[in-house]
Amino acid sequence: MEPAGRGRSHENLPALAARLAPLQPDLLLVPSMTETEAGYNRVFSCARTRATELYAVVCAVGVIGAAATGVPRAGYRFGAAAYVPSDSGLGTIGLWGGRSR
Repeated sequence: MEPAGRGRSHENLPALAARLAPLQPDLLLVPSMTETEAGYNRVFSCARTRATELYAVVCAVGVIGAAATGVPRAGYRFGAAAYVPSDSGLGTIGLWGGRSR
């Protein structure tokens, strides 16, 4: 488990969403680099939640792997997603470009 305060990105914090809400952002960008798959999944799950809370597009991009040391490494995994609020005008599944079921 990651120690408190380490590996925590801002989209994990509901208090930050509360501070952003009055600004009515259209877009929130969430870059991330985590050491574990659990951290990666937490970032993307929270990014999707922020899209609903802020009624905004939230774009997340992340990688799982150890910090860069200048030495080429194998085994990095990465992904990206654009989340939108689940709404009839934006799609019903909360993913930009996703298809409704």
